[in-house]
Amino acid sequence: MPGPQGLLNEIHRRSLWQILGLYIAGSWVVLQVVATFVEQLFLPSWVFRGALVLLAVGLPVLLATAAVQKGLRSPPNEEQTALRRLLTWKRSLLAGVVAFAVLACGAGAWMAMRSLGVAGAGTLVSKGVLKEQATIVLADFASPDSMLAHTATEALRVDLSQSRTVRLAPDRFLSGAMQRMRREPGPRDAETARELAVREGLSAVVAGEINAIGEG
Repeated sequence: MPGPQGLLNEIHRRSLWQILGLYIAGSWVVLQVVATFVEQLFLPSWVFRGALVLLAVGLPVLLATAAVQKGLRSPPNEEQTALRRLLTWKRSLLAGVVAFAVLACGAGAWMAMRSLGVAGAGTLVSKGVLKEQATIVLADFASPDSMLAHTATEALRVDLSQSRTVRLAPDRFLSGAMQRMRREPGPRDAETARELAVREGLSAVVAGEINAIGEG
């Protein structure tokens, strides 16, 4: 793998269109990596947006640096402008590395705050509101469209069943609890789910509602 100087020499050798193509391809790879980290580490959405903004800002800097440095085929002379001295590949690359390092530090600070339960970044578990591996009840989503409500409820049920933080109360247990309440086993709205959680000493209830916006 070439070192920093080898990378700079390679950039000098490339044409403007080649540099632009490499930047676009590299940006796509960076965004895919950032998106994976956001999804796997449950990072806030501003991390991805921040990476997108940095890459967008870096594009004109890259093009300006390429346009300026392509004229430097000989050693610097007295006629070179301050712009040519400022826009060097070394400085441009260093600025990009520093910018992404700051973004990474911000994401790391947010993760630390989340684990410590600080401010809005803290989770219910880190704040001590909910114990680790607490058992929760999932209520059926409310919606004028019963099929859409059922689909959303089942999709969330699958996600929660794979959670390493909480445990989803099994249907068999909830059906037995409904029988003890002298209720027919079946759909559980938010109020019924809350009553079930109180009677059975469960930690929390997850409920949702789907409403129409305009015609959608």
